[in-house]
Amino acid sequence: MRKLTMPKNTPYFTTRLTIGDENFSAVFRWNTKAERWAWSLTDSDNNELFKGAFVAVGVRYARLFVGFPENTEVVFIGDEKDDTFENLYMVISDDAGTEFTS
Repeated sequence: MRKLTMPKNTPYFTTRLTIGDENFSAVFRWNTKAERWAWSLTDSDNNELFKGAFVAVGVRYARLFVGFPENTEVVFIGDEKDDTFENLYMVISDDAGTEFTS
Protein backbone atom coordinates (compact mmCIF):
# COMPACT_ATOMS: atom_id res chain seq x y z
CA MET A 1 0.00 0.00 0.00
CA ARG A 2 1.29 3.46 -0.90
CA LYS A 3 0.14 6.74 0.59
CA LEU A 4 0.79 9.52 -1.89
CA THR A 5 1.24 13.09 -0.74
CA MET A 6 -0.16 15.65 -3.16
CA PRO A 7 1.47 19.00 -4.01
CA LYS A 8 0.46 21.71 -1.57
CA ASN A 9 -1.29 25.03 -2.25
CA THR A 10 -2.00 24.66 -5.96
CA PRO A 11 -5.45 24.73 -7.63
CA TYR A 12 -4.34 22.49 -10.54
CA PHE A 13 -1.73 19.81 -11.08
CA THR A 14 -0.99 16.67 -13.04
CA THR A 15 0.86 13.60 -11.89
CA ARG A 16 1.81 10.16 -13.14
CA LEU A 17 0.70 7.16 -11.10
CA THR A 18 1.65 3.51 -11.20
CA ILE A 19 -1.30 1.35 -10.22
CA GLY A 20 -0.61 -2.35 -10.29
CA ASP A 21 1.82 -2.75 -13.19
CA GLU A 22 0.25 0.02 -15.27
CA ASN A 23 0.97 3.72 -15.66
CA PHE A 24 -1.72 6.39 -15.50
CA SER A 25 -1.89 10.17 -15.74
CA ALA A 26 -4.07 12.06 -13.25
CA VAL A 27 -5.24 15.67 -13.42
CA PHE A 28 -6.52 17.40 -10.27
CA ARG A 29 -8.45 20.69 -10.28
CA TRP A 30 -9.91 22.65 -7.38
CA ASN A 31 -13.57 23.40 -8.17
CA THR A 32 -14.24 26.77 -6.54
CA LYS A 33 -18.03 26.55 -6.94
CA ALA A 34 -18.28 23.11 -5.28
CA GLU A 35 -15.31 23.83 -2.99
CA ARG A 36 -13.76 20.44 -3.56
CA TRP A 37 -11.27 18.63 -5.77
CA ALA A 38 -12.20 16.99 -9.06
CA TRP A 39 -9.89 14.59 -10.86
CA SER A 40 -9.55 12.83 -14.19
CA LEU A 41 -7.56 9.71 -15.04
CA THR A 42 -6.17 8.38 -18.32
CA ASP A 43 -4.23 5.18 -18.97
CA SER A 44 -0.90 4.91 -20.79
CA ASP A 45 -2.73 4.64 -24.15
CA ASN A 46 -4.47 7.96 -23.37
CA ASN A 47 -7.84 6.25 -22.81
CA GLU A 48 -9.93 8.23 -20.35
CA LEU A 49 -11.12 6.15 -17.40
CA PHE A 50 -13.13 9.08 -16.08
CA LYS A 51 -13.16 12.87 -16.17
CA GLY A 52 -14.09 15.42 -13.53
CA ALA A 53 -15.03 12.99 -10.75
CA PHE A 54 -15.15 14.66 -7.37
CA VAL A 55 -12.66 13.42 -4.82
CA ALA A 56 -14.62 11.63 -2.10
CA VAL A 57 -13.01 10.14 0.98
CA GLY A 58 -13.47 6.38 1.23
CA VAL A 59 -14.73 5.82 -2.32
CA ARG A 60 -13.04 2.85 -3.98
CA TYR A 61 -12.45 4.29 -7.45
CA ALA A 62 -11.03 1.06 -8.89
CA ARG A 63 -14.40 -0.58 -8.25
CA LEU A 64 -16.40 2.25 -9.85
CA PHE A 65 -14.59 2.72 -13.14
CA VAL A 66 -13.42 0.30 -15.83
CA GLY A 67 -9.73 0.25 -16.73
CA PHE A 68 -7.97 -0.23 -13.41
CA PRO A 69 -5.73 -3.29 -13.03
CA GLU A 70 -7.23 -6.23 -11.16
CA ASN A 71 -6.68 -6.48 -7.40
CA THR A 72 -6.00 -2.78 -6.91
CA GLU A 73 -7.68 -0.10 -4.86
CA VAL A 74 -7.49 3.67 -5.12
CA VAL A 75 -8.92 5.55 -2.14
CA PHE A 76 -8.60 9.04 -0.69
CA ILE A 77 -8.24 9.54 3.04
CA GLY A 78 -8.39 12.80 4.97
CA ASP A 79 -10.38 15.97 4.31
CA GLU A 80 -11.89 16.00 0.80
CA LYS A 81 -12.61 19.74 1.05
CA ASP A 82 -9.01 20.63 1.90
CA ASP A 83 -8.09 23.01 -0.93
CA THR A 84 -4.40 22.85 -0.01
CA PHE A 85 -4.11 19.01 0.03
CA GLU A 86 -2.56 19.51 3.47
CA ASN A 87 -4.80 16.82 5.01
CA LEU A 88 -5.82 14.74 1.99
CA TYR A 89 -3.93 11.78 0.59
CA MET A 90 -4.40 9.21 -2.16
CA VAL A 91 -3.81 5.62 -1.13
CA ILE A 92 -3.04 3.00 -3.78
CA SER A 93 -3.05 -0.67 -2.90
CA ASP A 94 -2.03 -3.57 -5.13
CA ASP A 95 -3.66 -5.90 -2.62
CA ALA A 96 -7.45 -5.65 -2.94
CA GLY A 97 -7.83 -7.20 0.49
CA THR A 98 -6.45 -4.06 2.15
CA GLU A 99 -8.98 -2.31 4.37
CA PHE A 100 -9.04 1.49 4.33
CA THR A 101 -10.25 3.80 7.05
CA SER A 102 -10.72 7.53 6.76
